[in-house]
Amino acid sequence: TMTWSLDQARIVFISGDVVPTRAERLWALDSINLSSGKVSQIAQPRVKSPKFSPDGKHLGYVQDEELVVEQIKTGQRQQIQSNVSEYYWCWGTDDSTVFYIRNDFNVCQYDLKSQSERVLFAAPPGDDLPLPEDLVGSPDGSQVGYHFDGWFHTIELESGENVRRFK
Repeated sequence: TMTWSLDQARIVFISGDVVPTRAERLWALDSINLSSGKVSQIAQPRVKSPKFSPDGKHLGYVQDEELVVEQIKTGQRQQIQSNVSEYYWCWGTDDSTVFYIRNDFNVCQYDLKSQSERVLFAAPPGDDLPLPEDLVGSPDGSQVGYHFDGWFHTIELESGENVRRFK
């Protein structure tokens, strides 16, 4: 997995090696400066799904099921939430909102400015039900979509209305 910075100066990517004694990969997050070729490490171990914010001011990633957001200029990191799906998270239309699936059942919105979480959808727990997945924000920032129960759903963020769209 990799992401390209908005200013096109660097690419952030996942790297890693197998740890022979544990037969697991300890993924690291690295950055390459495209003009100098210099590679530097951002975080390790077990890092996945790096994404730059739409304005390019922040980098987000999941480390050990913790959603982390780093301010690019200062390098300041903030742990946003725990138990976040390493694959199902995305930025809103700006750098102040992220969406994610937490605890496998909850589709959530987090406001970085107010540091508050809003649960948009909570799947009923049960062994027979699928889990929400494939999270995506609408281009105008008014909705978030996800896949659940064989259907693609959208949530209107202002009203909270959850609509089953297509199978």
